[in-house]
Amino acid sequence: AAPVGAKVLEVDAVSVGGKDCAFTCYSKGVITFPVDMQEGGAILAYASLESSVLATEFPDVVLDDVEGIASGVKFRLMTMPGKTWSDASIAGYHQQAFMQACNEAFSRIEHGYSLGSLEVQPLAFGRPVSHIRRVPNIGAISYVGGGAPAGGVSAIAAENISAYMAIAMNSAGKMVRASSANISHENAVFGVATNSTVTGAAVSYQSSGLVTNAAWSFVAGSPVFLGVDGELTQAEPTTGFSKVMGDAVSAKSLLVNMSEAVIL
Repeated sequence: AAPVGAKVLEVDAVSVGGKDCAFTCYSKGVITFPVDMQEGGAILAYASLESSVLATEFPDVVLDDVEGIASGVKFRLMTMPGKTWSDASIAGYHQQAFMQACNEAFSRIEHGYSLGSLEVQPLAFGRPVSHIRRVPNIGAISYVGGGAPAGGVSAIAAENISAYMAIAMNSAGKMVRASSANISHENAVFGVATNSTVTGAAVSYQSSGLVTNAAWSFVAGSPVFLGVDGELTQAEPTTGFSKVMGDAVSAKSLLVNMSEAVIL
């Protein structure tokens, strides 16, 4: 069975003064795996994050340790030698973008996809891999946000947002209605709002998992795209950028599983 329950947790940066980094960021990510998939899950997460997130978006960051644990997988991030988190762009808005990228990676693993380095997948079951190392427990973990559905987190809204709109993070680190016509939203879409809110209040959202809305009338089995002004549509945009938000599993239900944006 495919892993379930992907979640991304808060990123905590601490100064360690080591020769290899100015700061070490401990990012605790949890995916719930069957017991016999724990080590395999760690390897798939490592491959996906390292090749698809870190190598392209954050080249000054290295995925240092990955451990398969009872509840899933956890990993540690470090800056490259001689670099700081400022160089690595893991601060403020970019830290949120990193958590979004992790969540997307976990979501795809959850649904049976690997984002990159598929050649490591055969090593996931029953064969040791040298770069998977056991690391000490790095402390209690707490989920980002609270009260959101499985796969969901929350943030502050920069404008009025209605439930079931797609949302993106603006340059101030707050949520706005996402739009495929706004190129600045290309890599800033965080998911689907699960509550209606007003400017300055919290908005909960899901970036993976099932969302149901009685007002939807999707064609089951077909992809759902990001439209304009937060709209979710099955008509692929022809300008701006195209981003699949997930797949309609029924007329009223969307399995959120976001793709990379494609500039049109």
